[in-house]
Amino acid sequence: MTSTDTSQPTSTNPHSSSLDSDRLLAWLPMRPYQHIAEIGCAQLSFALPLAKYLYYGNLYLFNDKGLLAKLKDALAPYKFTNVEYSAITKNKISAKPNSLDGLLLSFA
Repeated sequence: MTSTDTSQPTSTNPHSSSLDSDRLLAWLPMRPYQHIAEIGCAQLSFALPLAKYLYYGNLYLFNDKGLLAKLKDALAPYKFTNVEYSAITKNKISAKPNSLDGLLLSFA
């Protein structure tokens, strides 16, 4: 006898809108006081939940200059004090050694 599990998303597209970023972030070993960087954060799929979660820590967002302006505008209504924006220049990010507790790559 076979049964169909309907609790799982049926889409095989990894960029599906059914991505639950809060649920995914709950699986990561993070604490609210840590310093986390996200590279390639144009969709805000993780930037907004991370900024809310890291209320004692910092979130560092790295992307192209043009996309950073859009990110700042999108996050401005929330008035986060723990978010810093940095541009990626010549395929390099500017972070001090040993200053990050984690890194999230979210290229879509």
